[in-house]
Amino acid sequence: MEGILKFFKKAFEEEKKQEIEEREEVKDELSDEVVAAIMAAISYYMDEGTTFYIRSIRETSEAVPLWSVVGRVEQMQARFLRRYC
Repeated sequence: MEGILKFFKKAFEEEKKQEIEEREEVKDELSDEVVAAIMAAISYYMDEGTTFYIRSIRETSEAVPLWSVVGRVEQMQARFLRRYC
């Protein structure tokens, strides 16, 4: 009985390791063109040739409420104004 349990345990551990490796590969799918498009959109939104750096790009859920998106944009604008104005 123990032999069967050990077999299944090893089988499931290997499947989990493969899933984790596949997920890590998916994270690096942003191409240079996508990053450039995001930077262009942000610079257009910010106006006036400001200097900024993109530290990270994270995908958000599609089910994010509109008030949450508006709040996030307002926080980014306020942070920008405190730093550069």
